[in-house]
Amino acid sequence: MNDKTLEKSSLEEKPKISNSALELTQKVQMHFPRGLNPRLLSAWNGVPMEYLDKELFGFFNRYPNPALKLSHSMNVGEGSGGEFFVRNKFAEEEWIAGNDFKRTFFGSKVKALNGSVCLKQYRLLRDRSIRDILDEINFFQDNHLMENTTLKEILILVELQNDGSSGTLLSDGKSNLFVIEDSMVDVLFDKKWTFAYCPKDGFLSVKEKKSRIFVRYKK
Repeated sequence: MNDKTLEKSSLEEKPKISNSALELTQKVQMHFPRGLNPRLLSAWNGVPMEYLDKELFGFFNRYPNPALKLSHSMNVGEGSGGEFFVRNKFAEEEWIAGNDFKRTFFGSKVKALNGSVCLKQYRLLRDRSIRDILDEINFFQDNHLMENTTLKEILILVELQNDGSSGTLLSDGKSNLFVIEDSMVDVLFDKKWTFAYCPKDGFLSVKEKKSRIFVRYKK
């Protein structure tokens, strides 16, 4: 068997994409935003059309103008310390905790991370209540893409910039907001790191254009 025969044989063995699959791929590229998670499209495969119509119409009816825009994603490693009690950790560090934060977290224990986790960073596009932002995020949680961050990831990022140096977190008095415990924790630096628990009836304004919102993604 000569080289040309071998080349022809190998080409014939390669799987060919059907015209219908090619057409669908082109439509996806044309009509869906860049960066759409392929797992989301895969999850839609086989779902009854009437269900998709209902869910998608409901989402875009509620959020014709999404409040969040993805900036970038990052992996957060395990960090140091393993398990610890939140109250003890704050006693060791020169961090400030608001009263609502203390009531919510000081009695809890933080567990070590099991490997690294993926955090996605968003910026706020429009004035929104915290409740509306959580509703927008919860839509993706319901589709098994997002989950709440934990104090472990937050404290790892803070420890990397303990002196207020530049890095992932803003350290110029602007907000770093983390979705946690069905609400948000606001972490900001002004001479010292300050932690505040944000109730659902709070409000976020785009005047704080530099504010960052962090959400944990499932890998």
